[in-house]
Amino acid sequence: MLNSSPDNYAIHPWLARLALVYGLIGCVMLSLAMPPFQNPDEPNHFRRAEQVGGGHLLAERHSEILGGPVSPGIMTTADLFDPLRFHPNRHVTPEMTVKAASIGWGDPKVLTHFPNSAIYPAPFYLPAAAGVLVGKALALSVATTLNLARMLTGICCVLLSAWGIRMAAQSSQPNAAIWLFTLTTLPMTMALQNAASQDGLLNASMLVAVALILRLDGGTRDAMRFWSAVLLLGLITMARPPYAPLFVVPLAMPFQSSVRRMTGAALIVVLCLVWTQIADPAHVITGQSAGADVLAQRQVILDPLWDVMLVLRTLRTHAVFYFDSFVGLLGWLDTSLPRSFYRLAGLILAISLWLSTGRSRHDMVWRQAAIPLAMAGCVVLVFLSIYLTFSTVRSPTIDGVQGRYFIPVLMLLSCFASPGGLSGKFSGIAGWAVMLFPALSLAVTLRSVLMRYHAVLSVTSY
Repeated sequence: MLNSSPDNYAIHPWLARLALVYGLIGCVMLSLAMPPFQNPDEPNHFRRAEQVGGGHLLAERHSEILGGPVSPGIMTTADLFDPLRFHPNRHVTPEMTVKAASIGWGDPKVLTHFPNSAIYPAPFYLPAAAGVLVGKALALSVATTLNLARMLTGICCVLLSAWGIRMAAQSSQPNAAIWLFTLTTLPMTMALQNAASQDGLLNASMLVAVALILRLDGGTRDAMRFWSAVLLLGLITMARPPYAPLFVVPLAMPFQSSVRRMTGAALIVVLCLVWTQIADPAHVITGQSAGADVLAQRQVILDPLWDVMLVLRTLRTHAVFYFDSFVGLLGWLDTSLPRSFYRLAGLILAISLWLSTGRSRHDMVWRQAAIPLAMAGCVVLVFLSIYLTFSTVRSPTIDGVQGRYFIPVLMLLSCFASPGGLSGKFSGIAGWAVMLFPALSLAVTLRSVLMRYHAVLSVTSY
């Protein structure tokens, strides 16, 4: 029974159950409340899901086009709801809903350019692809099939996340589950879980990989856990190459031989490099943003003084946006939550991190150095890749980076979780706050989505 001063046998087993309940509620709510194609880059992700569902694991290249043939109904439905994007004063109308219900897949397929999702590996799209196959088999509209794909993706994300939190709670560092629970129940994380994209499953896979690392104990199952974590990390770097520094993480895994650690690190590098060459050997997407010039930008960043000022200007300009888009900026980052909620979320994140972290179970030099090095490397490469390929030459700030990119990176902080349970009256109160905050989060998120897209408590429509 949960008490006011939870210990190792009270709070931790509840976290996985609560993550499952909160996640499934959020899955239904957000999948149905969010209008079609109003999640970031969802039209292109859904095209990739249809492509994977058709058995095409690799994108096609035709001259300057990187993508492949997709059903025209996807674009027709996306265009119908496109006026909502970046216009918070516009809402879904009954006419939109009726028309969307009548739009089928269409034939023949149209060769389409969707480079930002075409290069992603297929595994993270499998649930959405299954939804597409079912939708086509039942002759459902594109909009209804999208909701089905969202739900299947969300259910898989929730199940994986709850499983990972349960594993972490059963490790010798059970407080790690507190931080993982808080990250996976943020509005931003739940929104990504219930989008037809790769991001939700990528985050859930990172959570499971961290949990597997925490469960390494020198026992008979260590080899399976080690290689499973390595394969997940490899898949994550394939899906998001700026996360390539994650190859350092195996070097910090406890109870493993030096040969196994080095082999694991090498495997992640190989997977990332090989997939990059297979998916985009000609670097078709590089420099796709207007005004971007990779070679010229490389010369700019060779100036150390410029780099320092660039970082300072970027943080001064975008720091609040990074935090907001980490906690939750929904839709196409055009649906914000109440300012007071962001402040409360910051407090809960701080409490959760305080409850979780401490002296790690193994005072390993490699762990103390490798994990922060991997995290820092991921952050640097995310900013660098955006600046090189999507920013105009000598842009005074790095524009385009979003806080949600760092959700999986910050999961690695769980590797420094303290052993044992919680004790003391304040820890008990803090534990209750962490466990109950997602209920408030779900309510605030649903209210914001309904106000933004469905004119609930609002009078303006488009």
